[in-house]
Amino acid sequence: MQAIAQSNVCPFRWDEQTQTLSIIDQLALPQREHWIPLHDVQQYANAITDMVVRGAPAIGITAAFGFYTSATKHWAIDNRDEKRARILADKAILAATRPTAVNLFWALDRMARALHTHLDDATPSALLREAFDIWHEDVDMNKKMAAHGADAIGPIQNILTHCNAGALATGGLGTALGVIREIHARQAQRALQAPHQPPAPIHVWVDETRPYLQGARLTAWELLHDDIDCTLITDNTAAHLMQQKLVDAIIVGADRIAQNFDVANKIGTYALAILANYHHIPFYVAAPTPPSTLSSKRAATSPSNNDRKTKSNASTANSSPLPTPTLATTPSTSRLTRSSPPSSRQTASSNQTKTNDSLGGRSIAC
Repeated sequence: MQAIAQSNVCPFRWDEQTQTLSIIDQLALPQREHWIPLHDVQQYANAITDMVVRGAPAIGITAAFGFYTSATKHWAIDNRDEKRARILADKAILAATRPTAVNLFWALDRMARALHTHLDDATPSALLREAFDIWHEDVDMNKKMAAHGADAIGPIQNILTHCNAGALATGGLGTALGVIREIHARQAQRALQAPHQPPAPIHVWVDETRPYLQGARLTAWELLHDDIDCTLITDNTAAHLMQQKLVDAIIVGADRIAQNFDVANKIGTYALAILANYHHIPFYVAAPTPPSTLSSKRAATSPSNNDRKTKSNASTANSSPLPTPTLATTPSTSRLTRSSPPSSRQTASSNQTKTNDSLGGRSIAC
């Protein structure tokens, strides 16, 4: 079944007349909705570094438009080698903003290939089309992921989610929140079709997600914007809710996925996976299938793509096209995987900020 969900949330606005991308200031949420126009490469770089924009897909989209903005600045240079050098120098500025962000390098490399093909064009309009393609492909990917997740999970009432894997982190519906939005939309549709026996509306438990409070500041704001019933909880309330049988499933996103489908995600995710396994609650990770070129074989050794600034010197991941969307499932999911529960040998990913968990044990993409 195709996705029917829609969202009132999008972190981007494009002004065709001024050729300017504006982004919602995620540092100002939820107190106020403040939009920031980006006019030059340094402003794009600062937006990524300062976490005004966050989330791997959203960072990639932002970088693509930053690349185009650089091209518009330097396109009038007559010497093609100098023009290319100036634009690629700006590309390096954008690449330095988040050294572990896979989508950042993938998007910039894709824009660089478009530059190579269209360097002699009269205008850089082909680069603008490429940036929009990156954005629109992410929207389409989110829709496919949402439909796939809703198909796999089916009707459900109480869902728990962690951190923010929503529209603010992507170009579309979001990953985990995209699945939640689709489940909500389908159950609302069924209620209209069968008013005498409507399914129970979904309810979402939102972990506050310490230390940066992405759940409290962003996820709850998104769900309220889309009229989805939700309750904000402290992270350590989750165990009590599971014990009281008030959680039917857990759906999270992923910061990184290793070659063996180990998942690295925001700190606190590993604890939720262990609790879900103990209480026999399905635990889902909504994420694109990772490129086979990811250098890390296990999540415990994978550099983290954190929602905090990092000084990691990790090398960039190899560039490759974004893969087909899937719903990957962690080892604690009894429905879709036979893998073993996470063992005590797997530990949190080590980096300066300590904000990511690794879910060990092989899982499958379905």
